[in-house]
Amino acid sequence: MIKYANMRDLKVRTPDIIAFTEQGSDVIITFRGKPKAILSRIDEDTLEEYILTHSPKFQKMLDEIDKDIEKGQYRNFRKYLKEKKINV
Repeated sequence: MIKYANMRDLKVRTPDIIAFTEQGSDVIITFRGKPKAILSRIDEDTLEEYILTHSPKFQKMLDEIDKDIEKGQYRNFRKYLKEKKINV
């Protein structure tokens, strides 16, 4: 079930709205009657995946690796990160 909440609801009833998302439902936040954001439940297990899939830097690295693979250049991902001087 999806619930709608306006900005005032969000300000005044934040704990109730967060509790609603913890039950697995999304809340669409509206401003002046128009949808502006969605609040969804997230836990520690899915947070890292969310951050990586929404990271332009990480997506760019994956695109570069895909291009290398298309050229027949295979390399270990950890080696790639070292070449880019990214600590893991």
